[in-house]
Amino acid sequence: MRKIFVIIISLTLSFNLIASEKIGKYLKEFLLVNKNSEPVKVWIYFTDKGDNVNRFFSNPELIVSKESLERRKKVLPPNNLIDYDDLPVNEEYVNVIKNKVIEIKHRSRWFNAISVIIDKQNINELTLLPFVKKVELVERFRKRPEPTENEIEESISTEQPNNLTGFNYGSSLTQNQQINVVAVHNTGNYGQGVRICLMDAGFNRLSHEVFQNMNIIATWDFVNHRPYVGDGQGGMGEGSHGTQTLSTIGGFKEGQLIGPAFGATYILAKTENTESETPIEMDNWIAALEWADSIGVDVTSTSLGYLEFDPPYPSYNWTHMDGNTVPITIAADLAVKRGIVVVNSAGNEGFNSTRNTLVAPADGDSVIAVGAVTSSGTRSYFSSVGNTVDGRIKPDVMAMGSGVRVASSTSDNGYTSSSGTSFSCPLAAGVAALILSENPSLTPMQVRDAMRQTASLSNNPNREMGWGILNALQAVNYYNIVFSHSSPTDTTNLNGPYRIAVKITSRLGIDPASVKLFWGRGSITDSILMNEAPGDTFYAFIPGNGQSAVYKYYIEAKTADGQIKKRYPKRAPQELLEFRVGNFTSVNVTGGWNLISVPVISQGSTISSVFSGATSKAYYYDGRYFVNDTIFSGYGFWLKFNNSGNYSIPGNPLTAISLPVKAGWNLIGSLNSTIPVYSVSSQPPNNILTPFYGYNDGYYNSPQIEKGKGYWVKVLQDGYLIMNSTSKMTNNQISFNNLSKDILMIKDASGNRSELILSRVDFDPELPPMPPASIFDIRFVDSKIASEKEEDIIQFQGVTFPVSLSLSPKSNLTLNIYDYITDKLIAKIRPSEMVKIDNLNSNLLKIKIDRQSLSYELSQNYPNPFNSTTTIKFQIPVDERVVLKIFDVMGREVMTLVDDNFEAGVHTLKLDLGKMKEISSGIYFYKLSTKNFTQTRKLVLLK
Repeated sequence: MRKIFVIIISLTLSFNLIASEKIGKYLKEFLLVNKNSEPVKVWIYFTDKGDNVNRFFSNPELIVSKESLERRKKVLPPNNLIDYDDLPVNEEYVNVIKNKVIEIKHRSRWFNAISVIIDKQNINELTLLPFVKKVELVERFRKRPEPTENEIEESISTEQPNNLTGFNYGSSLTQNQQINVVAVHNTGNYGQGVRICLMDAGFNRLSHEVFQNMNIIATWDFVNHRPYVGDGQGGMGEGSHGTQTLSTIGGFKEGQLIGPAFGATYILAKTENTESETPIEMDNWIAALEWADSIGVDVTSTSLGYLEFDPPYPSYNWTHMDGNTVPITIAADLAVKRGIVVVNSAGNEGFNSTRNTLVAPADGDSVIAVGAVTSSGTRSYFSSVGNTVDGRIKPDVMAMGSGVRVASSTSDNGYTSSSGTSFSCPLAAGVAALILSENPSLTPMQVRDAMRQTASLSNNPNREMGWGILNALQAVNYYNIVFSHSSPTDTTNLNGPYRIAVKITSRLGIDPASVKLFWGRGSITDSILMNEAPGDTFYAFIPGNGQSAVYKYYIEAKTADGQIKKRYPKRAPQELLEFRVGNFTSVNVTGGWNLISVPVISQGSTISSVFSGATSKAYYYDGRYFVNDTIFSGYGFWLKFNNSGNYSIPGNPLTAISLPVKAGWNLIGSLNSTIPVYSVSSQPPNNILTPFYGYNDGYYNSPQIEKGKGYWVKVLQDGYLIMNSTSKMTNNQISFNNLSKDILMIKDASGNRSELILSRVDFDPELPPMPPASIFDIRFVDSKIASEKEEDIIQFQGVTFPVSLSLSPKSNLTLNIYDYITDKLIAKIRPSEMVKIDNLNSNLLKIKIDRQSLSYELSQNYPNPFNSTTTIKFQIPVDERVVLKIFDVMGREVMTLVDDNFEAGVHTLKLDLGKMKEISSGIYFYKLSTKNFTQTRKLVLLK
């Protein structure tokens, strides 16, 4: 019996000893002072990750995304992109534990642990499990309020000098200009291609206008365990702080607020419960950081800092700010080890002359800790100071943290200002994103060094300001490849060679074998390895070919370690350098489809090389459309552009040509100067059947052959058209004049317009072939521009609805418009009237023409009665003198409205009597008189 008792006592003591060894220091302290029955949140650390782990090493994308693996290549060997710490916790262990706890909160791969809510009396039972390594308290903190400014802040003017910025920053100009972000934006760098994770207390107003164009690809609420990171919907916590910090780094609303990295991609994590008395729990932040890593973020920005536990929790203090003690600092350094740039607020704990006032994880040696300055550049009174306990200088850099322009969290278009290192942090994180956008291959430590070494105190850093106020432009260029080059001057030397020399420097050195010149005539076709010369100079020679040409080129180089590759100019090959050799002429084009030609003697250039901004192939015509990239002197072609522009064409000017044409329609070009159409002669004589049709949002009858344009013309038989820039009017050219008064004008919603003639013409009314590629065109269905039929059909191509139709004022016609499919009357048009057609059931429209001759008529004014203005319409069948007068009820003449000669047709007069003080309200009569007609009508004026 005594032996059994001894054994029981020994086992009890052994179990207590095991339990004592496995319970962490801070949990022990907590349990000693907190003896109530409240559940507690703890970390359960495991001894291992199980046996079946090789499958993860052979397929890392089971754990993290492809983007995460790509980022890790910057800092890890390509065959070791994940390590043991990246492996997930063993779910078998989790399944054993889940029945012994109230709730499992988070899993941490990096710490091989889970956080749980557990009753205190069950903790010892966990320690008896052989796979449990340690049970430790999850740290909780009470958040301090944001600092309130007690000092008067200087204000940098938000007046933006002309040509200083490409955007209107409004009141956010100060915070951006102070760290030289505006200069980076002016280079076209807005943080594109960089993924940024913000970890904050939620984001309650993502509907704000400043986020309208923000690219947010993932969100997660680590407090309520759901994807929604806003307020409400049954969740705990309020997200005004996150709204403000997110707007600081990435908001965009011109005239109000622009963040440094508004072009980046964003991932949002809610890690703080503002409704709790102890809202900040470290496991939320660590889980969020591991989640961000798995998605593939490049930069994290955290505007929350952790220093003192909330009582009765045990406390860290300034002596633990050594970069190796606080779990979230350890987690931050693990993230940096995996290629993530971790940016954190230094803290709002103010100044202490004898010790640091930093907050974790800002103490991490790999973490970029950001302090706050005022708009004048002095340290904000609340900004925490260093150094770390192990003697490292902190903070790292400074940005504006007093009176920072932020989005309002209470309205979708409101703005306010806030203070704290909470706001200098996202500004600095935005600069980190700009650096990576320029050079994505930089490691986190290189990004940190670029920010430090270009800041205002880089030569003399200190514990209050670190390395000083950021300089974004210099930081972006710190590791950049710098090109110094001037293009050769234009020359008449056709044979070359042409020397291209460039000076190339980089802090990382230049690999001479990587320096190449890419070049070509009109477009890039060849490349040359450039020769190295003293003074960081490289050179190469481009050969000539004896012909005029635009030589285009760019230069490429890599750093000595191959880490960075750059081109000059920056956006090559979309943007190229050039110099010109020989003779040139210029051609103007407009946005959209153009009918153009090349007015030079062809020497082998291609259309694609000459018209680099073209967005279509070139369509020529030879009885049918065909695509060809060759320049044919004297012929026209269709080509489309997104924007208007001017293009230089190499070659000797085309001043005269005898151009072969075929019977039927021909698409011809122009000379190097504009000539009248009547100077064009034909061989055989009188071979030209139609006007010369140009194109400008629709075909038109052109009186001239304009330089650089293309034109349609129809000839009777095979022959030649002779054009000469010095020729006079010839006897072989017939004249085509349209004197018709009956014109139907059609305009679509894109501004394209066309005119059709509703009477007989004295020339061949056939239009050129329909344009290719659904280019805008309107014509009668028999491919003519004119019709004298009582009923006809109009054909549409490339039309944008709605379409407006109007009849010329001098017309004697009434036009009935019908839907071709339903034969339903759509509208009736009279001279000077316009109707709008919203849509059609087909590309056809039927018209019926009423050719009744005009009679004399004086219409009733409209409106009537009227207050101020009214309209009077009259029509006359012949050209004659018209008198229109107003009389009062006594027959006395009040005024003469019209006394002039008018052409036959319908005429409209707008009358404004409201401004005439001598005319009072009442009944008046207006009388129309001609040689053969008189009519009177009554009008009523109300004032």
